[in-house]
Amino acid sequence: MKDNNLIGGEVYPCIIIPDRYDGCYSGASWTAWNLYIEGFPYGPESGDSECYNFWQDYKGIVGKGNTPQEAYNDLKKQIIMRDGQQEPKKKKR
Repeated sequence: MKDNNLIGGEVYPCIIIPDRYDGCYSGASWTAWNLYIEGFPYGPESGDSECYNFWQDYKGIVGKGNTPQEAYNDLKKQIIMRDGQQEPKKKKR
């Protein structure tokens, strides 16, 4: 399965991690990635200068937020916008 998918309206695969430098370089305390663990980049968890360079150069989709849920929601929104999709309608109870 390729990365950057919404399956059943949810992001899959998804990795959510606390930012190593608490947003100093990424701009957020939490980041969400539409990747399998094997595809996770080295940069965000690397040393100070490597991390800085990673975030300066990174052009992929990554969700950012102050909480894990905010990061996930941001990632989902970016995928929807990129793919021109609409969010699935919530069922009424």
